[in-house]
Amino acid sequence: MSNEPTLREVPRVQRELAERIVGGAFPPGVRLPAETALAKEFGCGRSTIREALGQLAAAGLIESRRGSGAHVLDWRRHGTPALLPTYLPHAMLGGDVKPMLVELLWMRRLLAKEAVRLAAKYAKPAPLKEVRKLFERSGQELDPQAHVTLELEVFRSLLQASELWPVVWFANSFWSPMLELHATFALALGGPPADYAQAMDRLLTLIEAHDEVGALTEVDRYLDRVDASLAAALAGEAAPAEKAVAEKAAPSTTKASAKRAKSRAATV
Repeated sequence: MSNEPTLREVPRVQRELAERIVGGAFPPGVRLPAETALAKEFGCGRSTIREALGQLAAAGLIESRRGSGAHVLDWRRHGTPALLPTYLPHAMLGGDVKPMLVELLWMRRLLAKEAVRLAAKYAKPAPLKEVRKLFERSGQELDPQAHVTLELEVFRSLLQASELWPVVWFANSFWSPMLELHATFALALGGPPADYAQAMDRLLTLIEAHDEVGALTEVDRYLDRVDASLAAALAGEAAPAEKAVAEKAAPSTTKASAKRAKSRAATV
């Protein structure tokens, strides 16, 4: 089997196994089926299974024990930010997630402010020009989910512009989960804020002037308005909106396959 189909199949296998673990089909402590059995079930090669299992281990879902295969961890305790895209749909369908969403927004604010602070303090003109170009692209994008992808990339590029690479590496683990969070909230907001272009232009101007205090004040004001709009949107029809978002992102696993997975878990 060539590498190309393997690489295409890895996300499918990883996603399906992660859904089963978070959904309870493979509870903590259970040993996963052998690689050969999984390869047969998913119709792929063992190299695909190994790569998918490696990603599950990186997300804190499993650990491999020499001589005894891969065992499921308690993902609530061992999970990493990479688990957020899998966990969020289950959480949104399972009960009141308002406190979690509030705190995730606060984490997003901390990341954004740190990117702004470091860029204002350390970034040179050349990389900031590239950030400007990315900002201009984001301002022209009206599709809600496409816009938030570009908006998040603006803040990520600000952090990269500081050229403090160890800090960038540390933050990299949060960007993909935060993108998933932004894309989810974008459905509730319905598009970029009306003052997005003006607010971000002021922010970038302050960063380019190395006005750290002014830039932090500006990003706080901007996120205050965004979060207030989001809170109002979720408060209007919170339960239906959250359910719709969760169902759109919910696992594609059928009830029959879930039952089969539970049956397999009981026998391992």
